[in-house]
Amino acid sequence: MKKQIVATFFSAVLPGAGQIYDHKWAKGFGFLAAAMILSGIARRARMGGSSLLQWIPSPAGIYLVHIALLGLAFWSAFDMYRSSQKKR
Repeated sequence: MKKQIVATFFSAVLPGAGQIYDHKWAKGFGFLAAAMILSGIARRARMGGSSLLQWIPSPAGIYLVHIALLGLAFWSAFDMYRSSQKKR
């Protein structure tokens, strides 16, 4: 039970970290790569050089990417919690 809570917390803080902690390597690195890509897009949009988000007004594009990053963190934590429930 303690390992399940720790892994879920890790996934909520850094998407994919809980999956890696639980030795689900492919899924963990997939979530981690998605979080890194979204973070890079957000950083680039904040600096004003985003060619990916030109079709969205500047503040809205940044908020959209941050919401997607937050959703990814929730999805990663929920997936970790659900997959650890199946083990029991």
